[in-house]
Amino acid sequence: MTTEPIRPNAAEPTGLDHSSGPLKSDQGGEGSADAAVPDDLVTAAERAIQSVFEAPGGGITPENLVAHVEQTIGFGKTAWPLAVMRRFTDVLIAVAAGRRTSASLEARWLNLFGLCFRPGFGAAKDPWRIGEARKIYAAGLAFPSAIQNKAEWLVLWQRVAGGFSTGQQRELAQRVIGELGLSGKKTARLNPQLERESWRLLASLERLDAAARAGIGDELVRRVRRETGNASLLWAIGRLGARAPLYGPLSSVVPPQDASRWLDGLLSIKVITPEIAAAIVQIAARVGDPLRDLDREQLARARTGLHQSGIDGEALRPLEEVMAGSTFDANRVFGEPLPAGLRLDVAPDGGEVVADDPLADDLTGPGGAGSGVSAALMSLNASPIAPMATPAQAPTPADATFNCLEITSDHSKSVSV
Repeated sequence: MTTEPIRPNAAEPTGLDHSSGPLKSDQGGEGSADAAVPDDLVTAAERAIQSVFEAPGGGITPENLVAHVEQTIGFGKTAWPLAVMRRFTDVLIAVAAGRRTSASLEARWLNLFGLCFRPGFGAAKDPWRIGEARKIYAAGLAFPSAIQNKAEWLVLWQRVAGGFSTGQQRELAQRVIGELGLSGKKTARLNPQLERESWRLLASLERLDAAARAGIGDELVRRVRRETGNASLLWAIGRLGARAPLYGPLSSVVPPQDASRWLDGLLSIKVITPEIAAAIVQIAARVGDPLRDLDREQLARARTGLHQSGIDGEALRPLEEVMAGSTFDANRVFGEPLPAGLRLDVAPDGGEVVADDPLADDLTGPGGAGSGVSAALMSLNASPIAPMATPAQAPTPADATFNCLEITSDHSKSVSV
């Protein structure tokens, strides 16, 4: 019997304020970006992490490590400041060999490393950290037969693969496509949990070219129509069809004609659930760019379909006007809160990463053509199940020379590179 990966989900709010402007960390409560943790407490937590992976068998176990760290520093894991998380990331890199001791240690290491290093960008040392993460990626799982470890592996790369180059994301996508049986080779059916995490991972790779993402989305829509209650697949199609990337180049946005086709498929489902509605809104939300926005007729069909399903008023505003993003918009798409001390300031022509945490490293971020406005998601009571989307640097011209992924419904063609 397996369990879901050990990760927090974004909390579902009772309402959204869409006048809040740029995406940023909350300034109050447990998640305050201004929260400072005394250095002696951070050091004590670092020692606890080291003890679990370097000298297992003590009072602190893989199972209670996160709870111990939370109690030590006085903050829940979703409220750990960016600078604290990056210190924990560096400790985990130093003790990475300890993950090979047991399956439970590896599962905890993968989970905690992804949690602390999300979203894979931000601080000045993050390019070095991505280099260290790539070593883990190249080495693979120490316990590949453990389903939980496989799931944690997929969740880790959901969280940090935004730090990968276009070519690295492409290679990762090729692997996942092969494991899903979409590359033309017959493979064993994946465990349902691994299948869900694989689709989430594919949807979060925003540096794949638009044609590749459209091919993935076409296959995904076919599956959504067979599994209309699968919240993970619905999240993934919403992410793939969004008119605004979180970190990828604008050229990665799926063309409106492809997004419209997916929207028609979703609207044809007999019962529009909150999860289906959330995907429809994310795909159709206007961004004010005629090259990316859906046409008026398609938007009218989306509004009519949602209205007939009992969704109206404020929830339909993103289909009628360009709206500023909110913290929940980002958290819903990332799948969990952005680290305290890190926010995305977005604008129609790009964005940048801003540090609110005075203890953090100098912040770096994607910016420029590698960014875009966040498509607004309204509160539709959709399940907040989602992977981590991860901002990265804009692709280089050389990265853009790859051909498209080729996927067919009968799997008769292999992925072309």
